[in-house]
Amino acid sequence: MSAFSVLWPPGPADNVVAMDLNGLSLREAFPGTFEALIGTVYDRHDGGEIAGYFELTDDLLTADGGTPLGLYATVAEGAASMGTAHGVSGQEMFAAGMSNETTVTQEALAGRIDFRATLKHEAADLWLWSVEFSDVTTDVVALSAVHVAVRPIRPR
Repeated sequence: MSAFSVLWPPGPADNVVAMDLNGLSLREAFPGTFEALIGTVYDRHDGGEIAGYFELTDDLLTADGGTPLGLYATVAEGAASMGTAHGVSGQEMFAAGMSNETTVTQEALAGRIDFRATLKHEAADLWLWSVEFSDVTTDVVALSAVHVAVRPIRPR
């Protein structure tokens, strides 16, 4: 397992700091972001795979008690973007979400939701990730395909 670090914020190297994200809650790393509100935690980064979890609490559910699709889409986008940013870190490149197709396969109403993002394709300008979400029963509750653009950092 490698250290999972990214340069933040994206931009010229003199403005960024390296952050080790292994086991770090995004509430601590990036307060004020939507992922911080969700409470996403990254457990593991091992080359082309990122794993983590979040707790599905009442305050994340819709008014009628359902799980919003955007919750899974947000976490998938974040994991794929973090993985890509880690992969291009130090190459004068940045990662930017390009598209996200997320499908809920069954309802999860409470408890821990685990996710695993797997890099499926890596090109010079585009990375494709598959993200699978499962609940405590290990049933798949959602699937995502996320495309992340890789672009050069332009000097300001």
